[in-house]
Amino acid sequence: MGNSHSEEVPNGHFPVCLNVYNTDEPFANTPGFGIFHSGVVVHGTEYTFAGHETSHSTGVFSHPPQKPPPGSQWQFKEQVFIGNTKYTKPQVGQIVDELKRTFIANTYSIVSRNCNHFADALCVELTGKNIPGWVNRAAKVGNTLKKIGLDPTPRTAEPQQPPAPAVATTPEMADLFPYTNAAGVECLNCTSESVARVFAKNKKRGLFSLFTKEEKQFLESDTDEQLLIHVPFTQNVKLNQLQIFAPPTAGNASPKGIKLFANQPSLNFDDVSSCPPAQEFTLPLEAAAEPLVLKVAKFANVNHLTIFVESNYGSATTRIASLALFGVPLASTNMKQLS
Repeated sequence: MGNSHSEEVPNGHFPVCLNVYNTDEPFANTPGFGIFHSGVVVHGTEYTFAGHETSHSTGVFSHPPQKPPPGSQWQFKEQVFIGNTKYTKPQVGQIVDELKRTFIANTYSIVSRNCNHFADALCVELTGKNIPGWVNRAAKVGNTLKKIGLDPTPRTAEPQQPPAPAVATTPEMADLFPYTNAAGVECLNCTSESVARVFAKNKKRGLFSLFTKEEKQFLESDTDEQLLIHVPFTQNVKLNQLQIFAPPTAGNASPKGIKLFANQPSLNFDDVSSCPPAQEFTLPLEAAAEPLVLKVAKFANVNHLTIFVESNYGSATTRIASLALFGVPLASTNMKQLS
């Protein structure tokens, strides 16, 4: 479908549009009371928010414009031009990354915190303008949903999504946070202050779900730029993807060189400098990093993951806001019971 607002406007600003979706269910198209899903399109990417009952990570994700996630009931209805933004694509990525910290998957509510609320928040950040009121009218009369037989849960309102952006919806892409032994996570060469913030203040959510609006909530290295993070699992898992997020203001303190090791829980800094890693990556200098796809053969049966942050972009210390791991649990073996 054509989009007359898809190109940069002459004054150097960029168009921001709202893609609106509906369903063919009769109750969802009642005159004056439509039920809609929406996503914000900017720089050729559509951003939206979905719920997940058990995930403590973000519910914000992206997909190609006008293409709702596979398996959902939503159909493209129309596009609404919201306005222009001065922000470049990397800057938009930082703004979206900030919103990820507040739109957590398990906080989704069809009445008070749905995809349209997220779309409105993002449009305000980018353009200073709200989305049209009719898009989210159903949320304003939430009690009516029960009367027409619509269960106000994330499953009905939105397609279930993995709790991180750009991760496909498949059985192989479960959030592995519930299978991590958060109490056993260890980080070497991080400041004592950041250890307290990450592992004490946020112990219920652990390092992997540290999505917060407080700018100082991050893990920071101590004597140099390197960090060594040990992540034990409560049972064996198959690891498929990893995401590492730096704080939006990290700049050159963002992690750059990453080496991963599987099932080697006793590694120290001397070891990781000399042992060949299972896989290594160079992260982009952006707050919202793309998912890192892991080698199947190397991470097919993992009970312990070691993450070695070898370098950053030139700062004396490295800062990490959060981690996300995706894959699938393999067996019911509880590693805690074996210790």
